[in-house]
Amino acid sequence: MACRRTRRCSNLPGDHRARLLPPGPADFAPAWRDPRVHYAVNCASFSCPDLPRRAWRGAGLQAALDEAARIYVNHPRAVRFEGDALVVSSIYRWYAEDFGSSDAAVIAHLARFARPPLAARLKASRRIARTTYDWSLNAVRTAG
Repeated sequence: MACRRTRRCSNLPGDHRARLLPPGPADFAPAWRDPRVHYAVNCASFSCPDLPRRAWRGAGLQAALDEAARIYVNHPRAVRFEGDALVVSSIYRWYAEDFGSSDAAVIAHLARFARPPLAARLKASRRIARTTYDWSLNAVRTAG
């Protein structure tokens, strides 16, 4: 199958194209030129940022995106240290271009939203040791 990163397949006859995946942050980030979109639009797997309980709205959007970034960056599923090794969500590798294209730029982005203890460790880091991602879905738990 000749599928590309654009999530389209070109092996179908004529002008038909099949979407393999729903739109994700990469479909929106270039238009918005704002990496915080990754904290707002995602696939809802366990390693993704939390989806808000309310719809995003124009009024207050900037503050809401900052808050979503702060919440995610300060959670171990997004950023953590294992000893001295910096481990981050694979989101930061997959969409590195949106976050500045280098480890240094990604680390600077993370430090911007990190609480002081984490920010200090990030500012002392020069490289990302590895990335990780858990594709399991966020389970909706019901009573009973």
